[in-house]
Amino acid sequence: MFNNISKRKKTFYTYTAVTIIGLIIVINALLDYNNPFHKEENSGKDIKNKEVYHIVSKFDLLPSAASKATPSIVHISFDKKLPYRQTLRHKRFGLNTYKPLRRNYQSLGSGVIVTSDGYILTNNHVVKDLAGKIRIEVAGNKSYKAKIIGTDPKTDLAVIKIDEKNLPYIKFGDSENVRVGDVVLAIGSPFGIGESVTMGIISATGRSNIGIVDYEDFIQTDAAINPGNSGGALVDIRGELIGINTAILTKSGGYEGISFAIPSNIALKVFNEILKKGKVERGWVGIAVLNMEYGLPEFPGFKFSRGLLVVDVITGSPASISGLKKDDILVSANGIGLKDKSQLRNLVTSSAIGENINFRVLRDGKFFEMPVNISKLPDDINIFDVNR
Repeated sequence: MFNNISKRKKTFYTYTAVTIIGLIIVINALLDYNNPFHKEENSGKDIKNKEVYHIVSKFDLLPSAASKATPSIVHISFDKKLPYRQTLRHKRFGLNTYKPLRRNYQSLGSGVIVTSDGYILTNNHVVKDLAGKIRIEVAGNKSYKAKIIGTDPKTDLAVIKIDEKNLPYIKFGDSENVRVGDVVLAIGSPFGIGESVTMGIISATGRSNIGIVDYEDFIQTDAAINPGNSGGALVDIRGELIGINTAILTKSGGYEGISFAIPSNIALKVFNEILKKGKVERGWVGIAVLNMEYGLPEFPGFKFSRGLLVVDVITGSPASISGLKKDDILVSANGIGLKDKSQLRNLVTSSAIGENINFRVLRDGKFFEMPVNISKLPDDINIFDVNR
C-alpha cells in the first residue's frame, strides 16, 4: 500500500515537472519568436537563402533558354561549291596543321528565324551584294536558297527569307530591360561547324562612337563571339532575343571579351520597316552638332555638364524652319539631357516622322524651348551633314 502511494507521488511529480519544463520551453520559444533581433537574424538568413535560390535558378534556366533559342539559328553560306584543301601554316613555336572541315559551301555567318514562314534577321555585312547567291542551313541539316528582302547598312541589319512554313522561330525580348550584369547567351554558327552556345554577361549598354556603323547603340557583352557568329542571337535567360551579334573589338583577330550586339528593339523596328516599305525611313531635323562640355569661362555657374553645340543648320530643314541657329546650345531633347551626338542621332531616328522633338536651347545666355518637327531623312545626305 505504501509502495503504491509512493509510486503515485513520483508519477505526479514527474508529470508536473515535465509540464512545467514544457511550458517554459513554449514561453521561451514565443518570446524568442517575438524578439526583433531574432527576426532580423532569421530575415538575413532568409534573404541569403533566397539569393542563393535565385542564382541557382538562373543558371538552371540557361539550358532551357539555349534549347528554346537554338532551333531558330541558321547558318548562312555562299551558294557555290568550293574545293576542299588542307593547309599548313607555320607559327613561331613549331609546326601547326590547320585542317578545315570538309564543307560544300563557304561559311558567311549566322542568322535568326523571327517568323514561322521563313523571315530571317542577320547582319548586312554577312549578305551584302550577294542577292541570289546565299544558302541557308536550318536545324536538321535542311538547306534552302534564300532571297534578300531588304538591307539597312546604317545599322548593319538585313532581312532575308526562305520558302518554308512552320519553322521554329525566336521571340523578341525587350532590350530596354537588359541590365549590366545580366547573364546572356550568344548563339550562332561559328566557323560553319553548327549551332554553338557561349555564355557571358552584359558588360555595358548604349555603346556608341565605336565606328562600326552610322547608328550605334550597342549592347556590349563578354560572351564569346567568333568568326561566323555575326548575325546570330544574343538571348536572355528566358531564351528571348535581346540582340543581334555583330562585331568584336580585338587586337589579335580573335576573341578578347569585348563583343557588340544590336539591341532587339532596334532590330525589330528595322525588320518591320523593311517588311512594310522595303527599306528604313528615318527622321531628320537638319543640323550638325558637336559634343561639348560646360565649365568654360564663357558659361559660368551652369550646373549641367554637357550639351551639343550647333555648328550648322541646313537651309530649308525642319530645324531651320523652326528657328534653330548656328552656335545655339542644345541642352535637352524631350526632357532628356543631351550627352553626345550619338544620343541625339538615336533619339531623332527612333522618333516617328511628323512628330515634334522639343529642344531646350541656350542662346545668348538665355534658355528657351523650341519644338522642331521631324521630317523624313533625304536619301542623299547623312543625318548630321554640314554645309548643305
